[in-house]
Order: sequence, then C-alpha cells, then structure tokens
Amino acid sequence: MSVEDEVRRLLSAEERTWAAWQAALADVPEDRRTGADVTEGWSVQTEVAHVGAWFEEAAGVLEDIAAGKWDASTDPREADGYADRANAEHAARAAAMTWSEAEVSCAAARDRARTALEALSTLTPDAWVWFEESGPRHALKHLHDLRAWLDGRSSEPEVGDLLDAESDAWVPFATALDGAADGGRAEDGFRAVDAAYHLVRWMDRAIDGISRNQGLPSAEGRSMDDMNTEWLAESASLDFGPVRSDLDDRRLRLRMALAELPAPSTAAKSAFLGDATDHYEEHLEPMRSLASGSA
Repeated sequence: MSVEDEVRRLLSAEERTWAAWQAALADVPEDRRTGADVTEGWSVQTEVAHVGAWFEEAAGVLEDIAAGKWDASTDPREADGYADRANAEHAARAAAMTWSEAEVSCAAARDRARTALEALSTLTPDAWVWFEESGPRHALKHLHDLRAWLDGRSSEPEVGDLLDAESDAWVPFATALDGAADGGRAEDGFRAVDAAYHLVRWMDRAIDGISRNQGLPSAEGRSMDDMNTEWLAESASLDFGPVRSDLDDRRLRLRMALAELPAPSTAAKSAFLGDATDHYEEHLEPMRSLASGSA
C-alpha cells in the first residue's frame, strides 16, 4: 500500500471525527461555552483550545519526522509526565482566549497537522500514532465528553480508556494486515482479506448493538462458528483493497457509535472491546507471521 493511500485513510478518519465533534459543539448554547464544567473543571472553550493545542503538538512532531530530527527515545514530548504538563499549559492559555480565538487557533492547528502528515514521504509508526492520538482519537474522547455533558451527565473515563486501548491495538494490527495483503494463508487459515472481512462483519453486528446502547444483537439461532464459516466463504472471491477500505469505515463507525453515547451501557462497552481491541489482538500474530513470510 502506498504512503498516499495510508495518509488518505488517516485524513478521512480525522475529517469524519472532526465533523462529529463540530456537530456536538454546534449543540452547545452560546451562553454555556465558558464557565461550565464539561470535564475536569474545563469549559467547552477550554476543550476547544486543548484539542487545537494537541494538533499543534502533533504538527511539530510530524514536521520533525519529515526533517529527520525526530528521536522518540530522547524527545521531551515522549517523556513521562509531559502530557499532564502540556494539558495544564493548554488550559492556562485557553483562559486568556475568547471563544472566537479558541476556534480559530484550533482550526489553524488542525490544518497544520494535516498538512504535515501529507508532506511525509514515509508513514512511520510514530507519525501514525501521533496523528491518530491527536486527531481522530482525541476528537472522539472529547465528543463523548460533550455528549454526556449536554445530556446532564458526567462523561465516563472508561470510554476514553477503551478508545485508547483500541487505537493502541489497531496500529500494529493494521500494519501487519497490510503487510500480509499479498501473502497466502496464515496459521489460522485466514488470508489478509479473510481477516479483514471477518472483522467487518463482526463490527457490523457491534455497530448495530452499540448504536442502540446494547450489546451484540441476536444471532438468530446461528452459532459463532456458523457465522465465521459463512463469512470465510463469502470472502473467498473478494479483493483486499475494497475490503480494507470497508474495515476502515467500520472501525470509525464503531468508535463513533461508542463516543456518541452519553452513558454507554456495560453491554455496549463489552461489545466494543470484544469486536475491536480483543479482535485485533486475536489476529495480530497470524497476520504478522504471514507478513514476514514465516506462516
């Protein structure tokens, strides 16, 4: 897969999560933008400035990567405690801003980060993680904050933890999956296209349940093995590229479904964990072996 294709996928995911977060911001009454406690004592305006500040941080890292100046082992932005210190500084700067200034600075920082990502000749794991964490994943976490607050509730830290764990598991799995695209069958009997389609179908079920704040819907008498066998047969005639694009789409829809819930049920959170993070980890090593040619 080309760098351009990988970057296009990341930018598309960021654009859709940004739109969802902006839609939530549009629901905030003008007189509640400042002074209201959304989470951790922050106002809506503080959250906007905070999201922009992390786009700015990501842009700096991506520009350093492009210039060959990035070393994760020594860069202070990777040091323990840096995120907490940066968040405190972001909040202090936000207190001196107007709403318009917070919006403008956030949008400008986002543009800078997207431009920096597009300029990369190689999409390294660090570049992927920094853009993912500061872009789509970050927007989804604060989308949940807003949806819960607008519903008169406190947001659930567990939602942020689930989104973090999913993203951390996705990057190595997706790297292995893409590397195995031209391989044969892994030790579990799956080709890359089979694994991708398998996840798409399970995510379809999870999205259905989570969007209704429930767990997985009824299988209507079919066993898990029956469904997996049926989907493996369906993927036999499919090409990897379109299915891989479908997987990106379902992954984003799954994450957005969870983030949009003001108060996710235990069943919804369990469905998310099982059909995202746990599923990636289940298929990671077989895809890695296939990608390395050792399967």
